[in-house]
Amino acid sequence: MIGKQITVRGKVALGKIGWYILLDNQQEIYFFPRKSSEWGSYADKQGKFVTATGILRVFRCPKNPLTDKEGRVINKEGRVIDRCSDYYYFEPEGRVAQAN
Repeated sequence: MIGKQITVRGKVALGKIGWYILLDNQQEIYFFPRKSSEWGSYADKQGKFVTATGILRVFRCPKNPLTDKEGRVINKEGRVIDRCSDYYYFEPEGRVAQAN
C-alpha cells in the first residue's frame, strides 16, 4: 500500500510528532497540515471518527544511528535526541473529513 492513495477510517489523536488517525488494529497513520496555522484546526476532531484519504508513505529510522560513549542516540552536533521510531504518514495533500 506504500505509495498508493488509500482511504482509512479511525479516530483522530494527537501524538508526539503530530496528529494521527488511530485505526481499529491500533496502527497509527500521521498526517501533517500544509501550513503551521492548520495544526490547531484538528483539535475539534480529537477523539472523533474520521475518514482520511491520501498517499501512504513510511518513514524508516536510520539502522545505525549515531551514539555517544554511553550509548545514547545523538545528532550530528553531538546532542542527545529521542530514539527514533518508524511510522506511516499521509503526504500533506491528504484530506481528513469527519465521519457521520
